[in-house]
Amino acid sequence: MRRDPLPLGLPVTAARAVELGVTEKVLRGPRVRRVLRGVYVAASVPDSLRLRCEAAGLVMPPGAALSHETAAALRGLPLPLGHDEPAVHVTVGEGQARVRAPGIVGHEARWLDGDVVPDQGLVLTSMARTWCDLAAAGWRRDDLVAYADAVLRRDGTAGLASLSGRVDAWAGQRGVRGLREALGLCAFRVDSAMETRLRLALHDAGLPPPEVNEPVREEFGLVVHRPDLSWRRWRYAVDYDGAHHLEFDDPADVVAGRRVDWRRRHDISRQEQLRELGWTLTVVTAYDLLRQPDRLIARVRQQLRAHGAPV
Repeated sequence: MRRDPLPLGLPVTAARAVELGVTEKVLRGPRVRRVLRGVYVAASVPDSLRLRCEAAGLVMPPGAALSHETAAALRGLPLPLGHDEPAVHVTVGEGQARVRAPGIVGHEARWLDGDVVPDQGLVLTSMARTWCDLAAAGWRRDDLVAYADAVLRRDGTAGLASLSGRVDAWAGQRGVRGLREALGLCAFRVDSAMETRLRLALHDAGLPPPEVNEPVREEFGLVVHRPDLSWRRWRYAVDYDGAHHLEFDDPADVVAGRRVDWRRRHDISRQEQLRELGWTLTVVTAYDLLRQPDRLIARVRQQLRAHGAPV
């Protein structure tokens, strides 16, 4: 006997499921999965943070918002290294009862104007408010700076103004010192959290502050490369290369013309072009930054010194 498809492609409450024609027997059966207490979805729908947040939205009280790591992850903002997929954090307004349910971490907070915003069909804490909550939760400086860099890359000067204003309003609360330090270290045009960590490692070593993703041009003005970090005065630059830079196309695909190893070819080309302009480029990987940072800093210092920097 062929079963009719379940109308549960999205999370619904038990009452709504019954309205859609799903019997209580089916709700308790193998074709349905409970996401949260009283919220169900078809068992064939894969689990995800987004799905669990949609389920939480059905049980959150008015004025509540998805917050903390949850709000950051939903926006694609960086989490600390090695951070598992976050639980569903829900914050309610001051005086409201916290949401208490398996799979949900409940918080209570005093909202300011703009702290709670609609986003992606959900209700989230604003990026600036989320940043403050994460500082209060104990995030380290590098993680706070990486988050701020990502906000500035997304929203530019408006993002900086939003973060700065929210930090001022956070005065006297837990984490404010870390936020102020992070605010002084964030930068525009940063492409990734690992680039942030690289820049901070060099900063902590006392090296001169670099430009971030500024173009290097040849004599006719054509942009040759935009190094992650550069010291134009000394014609020296550092790039962080993630794992995707180490990927090669299958040789058979290259021979057949289906692929061209374009990223590797670009990486080689940029180094050659910079060399022709009198620049030196140091390429850094996660191994350099996370496993042997002292050696990395010594390499950069040595190159800067060789190019005339007083380090």
